[in-house]
Amino acid sequence: GTGGRERLDAYHRMDATLTYNHRFADGSGVDVSFSVFNLLNRENVWYRTYDFNFDETRAIPRLNPVAVDVLDLGFQPSFKVQYSF
Repeated sequence: GTGGRERLDAYHRMDATLTYNHRFADGSGVDVSFSVFNLLNRENVWYRTYDFNFDETRAIPRLNPVAVDVLDLGFQPSFKVQYSF
């Protein structure tokens, strides 16, 4: 078992990359790539941590721990163009 620890939700992420490479007769070349990270734009929980909120509803205010989900990278396109000589 997990010893009573809370598990994170299932993690699903799809990335896609298209690349094009061309070498010229003189040995130089060009590399182009286009990537999309988290293509399906799922809000995956990357990790869970704890933060504190200040509870002022009591006569003596106190800090209460609150679980906070830190989400994975959202939908993010990226590109690269490289010329080598």
